[in-house]
Amino acid sequence: STLVHAYAAVNGQGMAGEIGFSTLGYGRQLEQDVSGPALERKLQQRLLDEQSLPQLLVQARPEVEMELAYVVERLGQLITEYTYLLHPHCIVIGGGVMNAHHELIERIEQYVVQQFHHLPLYKQQLPTIEGAIHKGDTGVKGALMLLL
Repeated sequence: STLVHAYAAVNGQGMAGEIGFSTLGYGRQLEQDVSGPALERKLQQRLLDEQSLPQLLVQARPEVEMELAYVVERLGQLITEYTYLLHPHCIVIGGGVMNAHHELIERIEQYVVQQFHHLPLYKQQLPTIEGAIHKGDTGVKGALMLLL
């Protein structure tokens, strides 16, 4: 995920506003908790099922929805905090799960909007939350472009 302000990526410690490396307060990074591999591992353990993540996500089981709700809440909380602090124009969320399940991005955006319901002036200026357009090895290509 990348934070965009004034039409440019917000640069962190050498990364373009990468919030996946944000700490969750108990020695873990967000990516270790809500990334595709983490979600797959959790669902496989919870369901005692070794199927791949795409196969697990299509199952209409309460355990799957609970894990997806956790992903939405965790990302929504972090995006809310970044919005209070930095007020970015746009937040781009990438990754295999988000690319395949755009409805999660909509749920995250709804979560963030709800966090600002008591601040009507601020709510009008919330960042847009979008899925990544460029996928795959785009990060490597972007780094190469910076070197050229």
